[in-house]
Amino acid sequence: MATSLDQSDFIKTALRLPRELHARVQVSAEAHGASINTEIIQLLLKALDGQTVEIGDKSLDEIEARMKRAMKHK
Repeated sequence: MATSLDQSDFIKTALRLPRELHARVQVSAEAHGASINTEIIQLLLKALDGQTVEIGDKSLDEIEARMKRAMKHK
């Protein structure tokens, strides 16, 4: 990975995403000309800073609520 950022400032982590959410993040990343990793970081930063984050036509709060409901039905 070619980057000017110091990689020692990062922690590598595995993340499992629902397919629908992954697809939305991928579309968003492509629209912004970013990698999925960069897009996820930007989305997390916005969410943690209390900003409304939209993925497609859904906010992260809506997606989280849908995921919680889906997990209850499993």
